[in-house]
Amino acid sequence: MAQTQTTDPEVALIVGAGPGISASCARLFSAEGMKVAVAARTPDKPTIRQLEQSLGVTSYACDAANPADVDALFDAVAADLGSPRLVVHNIDGRMADIFRKGVTEADPELVRQVLMNSAYSAFLVSRQAAARMLGKL
Repeated sequence: MAQTQTTDPEVALIVGAGPGISASCARLFSAEGMKVAVAARTPDKPTIRQLEQSLGVTSYACDAANPADVDALFDAVAADLGSPRLVVHNIDGRMADIFRKGVTEADPELVRQVLMNSAYSAFLVSRQAAARMLGKL
């Protein structure tokens, strides 16, 4: 008699959950049979609640520009769903007071904040994902 091997579904983590690309990714990954986790600074958004209800997505609060928050996010996802094998960083770092302004009009402090919210958070998320995928954590 042939044995059938059952494997747990792979886990996808989307950091920067919202109604656009992130929600589309969540729907796609869920349709592919993956367990999906989404993270946002404020996960109590209608789109995220709808994904939880319709797809069984699990949401987490996380400020992705904060190293401790990112570490805690990966720990929580691993404990709740399993270690993510696919990680998407989709932070929208735009701010109302900087969007569509020329370089001479942009406030340097707001630009710094945008870079912290986007580029630095991408580093933190990818660092944590790589360390776990390579078995270094």
